[in-house]
Amino acid sequence: NQAVMGGIYLPTGTFSKTHIVGIGVDYSRSRRRFGKGIDPARATGWILNGGINYYAGKNITTTGYDFRYGGYLDLHVTGGIIYNPAKDANLVLTAGPALNLYKESINAGLRINFFTNYFISQNWAIGPGVIYKKHVHTEALVALAMRASYIF
Repeated sequence: NQAVMGGIYLPTGTFSKTHIVGIGVDYSRSRRRFGKGIDPARATGWILNGGINYYAGKNITTTGYDFRYGGYLDLHVTGGIIYNPAKDANLVLTAGPALNLYKESINAGLRINFFTNYFISQNWAIGPGVIYKKHVHTEALVALAMRASYIF
């Protein structure tokens, strides 16, 4: 099966001090793991995921001057495990490289995703998730997600 996901991402911790809500689009592929009523032969399987997220920078006033943090773009390709604990739900844990663009700076790093999906129909799912990103010389960045998925 294949799935395309779109979602809203809320930065937390240090990340929320510099950036506001983000948006993103992902693509996932896994063998017979998506859809309402799915009952795979084994509860766990493999999944591939890739996508792009954009977080808008915050406007702040510091020492009497207005300042705007730049937008933050995140490209990622991850792989991992998908677990189907019930016929209408799955849990996904993936990790892999990420490429991040902030102003004129490009950094490579690690991205870890944990997502849940509840299938409301054969072709649609919704669910929350957590994203962890770590790059050299920066603090870890964490965002909470709420996504909708279309399965085909």
